[in-house]
Amino acid sequence: PNTPLADRAGLGLARTLEAQGRADDAIDFYRDLAASNDDAAGAEAAVRLAEALFARGDAQGVLAALDRLDIETRFAGYPDDVAAALLVRARAFRRLGEPGRADEAYQRVIAAYPDTPAAATAQRER
Repeated sequence: PNTPLADRAGLGLARTLEAQGRADDAIDFYRDLAASNDDAAGAEAAVRLAEALFARGDAQGVLAALDRLDIETRFAGYPDDVAAALLVRARAFRRLGEPGRADEAYQRVIAAYPDTPAAATAQRER
């Protein structure tokens, strides 16, 4: 069942799997948690999913996952997480050799989420 305690435990397990080098298993947990929760655990799982996919070099996977999750709508109450996920999106565009789309994504983080740590990072990375 999706309870806050179970969701936090799932996030902890996924982080442990990631630390043990079991990125594919962690990604599966993050994907499931993000897809099935519209709360803080889901928002954090979305960010961690994007970061884990990016870390393994799957920039296209980052874009697909974030598009599927509709992060700005579903997790609107968690601006720090949304901004962090959008920052990974900008990095993914850059890695894919799409500087125009990367710049648009960085601008989105800065303009829509100016008071977040991700906005300050986006400002530096642009």
